[in-house]
Amino acid sequence: MKKIVLLLFSLFLIVTASRAQVEASVPAGFYTNDLQVLLHNTLGFGKIHYTLDGSRPDASSIVFEGPIAIYQGQRSASLSYVPTGQEWVRPEGLVYTGTTLRTVVIDDNGNRSDEVTFTYFIHPFQEGKYPIDRVALTVDSVDFFGNESGIYVEGTNEVFNFYQGGDEWERPLYFELFNSEGNLEFSQTLGARIHGRSSRTASQKSLRLYAKSDYGSPFIFHPIFGEDHDVQAFKRVILRAPDRLFTKALFIDNIINSSISNLEVDNMESRPVAVFINGEYWGIQSLRERHDEQYVRIKHGVDPDDVDVIGWDRGPEVSAGDEEAFDALMEFLQSSDFAGPNALSELEKRIDLPSFIKVVGTNIFFANEDFPNNNLRMWRKRSYGQKWNFFYYDCDACMRDYEINSFEYYRTERNDGNPVSLILDRMLDEPAFQAKLSAFLFEMMSSNFSKSELMSLATEYRNLYAPLVSEHIKRWNHPNDVNDWNAAQEDLNSFIIHREAFLSKHIQETLVRPFSIYPNPVVQEINLEFLESYGNSPFEVVVHDMMGKRYEVNVSEESQKLFNIDFSQLNQGFYILQVSIGGVYYFERISKL
Repeated sequence: MKKIVLLLFSLFLIVTASRAQVEASVPAGFYTNDLQVLLHNTLGFGKIHYTLDGSRPDASSIVFEGPIAIYQGQRSASLSYVPTGQEWVRPEGLVYTGTTLRTVVIDDNGNRSDEVTFTYFIHPFQEGKYPIDRVALTVDSVDFFGNESGIYVEGTNEVFNFYQGGDEWERPLYFELFNSEGNLEFSQTLGARIHGRSSRTASQKSLRLYAKSDYGSPFIFHPIFGEDHDVQAFKRVILRAPDRLFTKALFIDNIINSSISNLEVDNMESRPVAVFINGEYWGIQSLRERHDEQYVRIKHGVDPDDVDVIGWDRGPEVSAGDEEAFDALMEFLQSSDFAGPNALSELEKRIDLPSFIKVVGTNIFFANEDFPNNNLRMWRKRSYGQKWNFFYYDCDACMRDYEINSFEYYRTERNDGNPVSLILDRMLDEPAFQAKLSAFLFEMMSSNFSKSELMSLATEYRNLYAPLVSEHIKRWNHPNDVNDWNAAQEDLNSFIIHREAFLSKHIQETLVRPFSIYPNPVVQEINLEFLESYGNSPFEVVVHDMMGKRYEVNVSEESQKLFNIDFSQLNQGFYILQVSIGGVYYFERISKL
């Protein structure tokens, strides 16, 4: 009889799966005043049991019988005082907490419904306290902080728990996403694993979140990054903690992702959020896309079983598919076939060159010091003739050294045999390739990467984060203090101000002149022909005689690549033709007949 009851209860839950088994009179969210919450059992039988501290409700938990009071300071933090890394420091002062109302329906035979969670935050100035979007995670504390199986702590296993991975170290959690006004936008049960490599030892960690049928839905069907974003469903997303190794600015990676958001490149969209675990404030993080075979499936329509995804972290790492095609690419890059006048055309048969130029060019401009022997990831469809595409991600080690010559740095110091270094080592001596790379850099320096655009983005993020920094520092002791954060902003400003000038110098030193001038000597007019279209990148033509006197000449455009310079009004003799593109100056001695 008990088996029959259990079967009927299970069938009933399946039929009602689209409707929560417990409904609340007040939606989860952020409020300015205390609340009285009523619960409704939509099943029509059994009793609602609930907890208010994030623990999982069972038959011994409180039975709902009347309004539940929710108020500020209802419970004090406890998980926040569990050491979570080798450099963990106890939070300074009290940690702000909300109330996590976890509910379940249990019938007289002990059968359980699915759990339903509602997280409430009470603060009289909640919008000013957290003027960004917010994420609340509800977990079983033992799953995250238990010594034997907690993924967020060192634990008592032979290998630190936070170094573990795979299905065995995935834990369920309830995910709630609130907008900046504090209203619930989306919620779903997901799986969580610790994300990253060296960052796993940090006290505040990144999480990789998985949508699976086992948790209720195989996808996140919600426009996490806005209705205009070209991806509207997600299999996996990342809740990423700020970098501790390279920068104290907290939002370097966000600036760069925003600066290339309009480029046709596989970039990680991101959304800054204030995070809470079981109602306890967990600091600033970023919700962002995850680059893997599922991302390729959703964005590019390629079956996950029909894609190779290869990363490079001091060596190749297979994320999906196998290394067969990657090994063939590496064999070509290391062979004598990758030489001579046909090298570029042969390379273009194997890689998507626009993807390569955008990803590598972006890393060059922002002086990424942790690339390309790390943070390099590529993908291709597994069929004959398909090319390798490049993902752009992780620029925490960017915008630090504005003087660095990234061309040579990637070509030599960061060359551990990775494909990007091999390509640059060969192709930086190839004029046609140089023209494409310099065209991208010049175009970006006059638009997306211009001082005004980057300073505007930096100011926007600085203003967004400023009200949050003090509480984040008290929670995680990173940066050391607000003055430390302000100093990081000055370093960021210095990079924005000076990088263009130094990179322009490196372009001039490393890359060939990106245009040809003919005829020389000249009688009437000179043709100035660019090797590549420079789009909106401004250029200027100036003519001087050998004594330094400047002459006005007419420059007419025949196409985006070809311009005519009128020398007909100049006397016979020698002149210096100066062509500047994006702050880089080139000089040619002209003989006028």
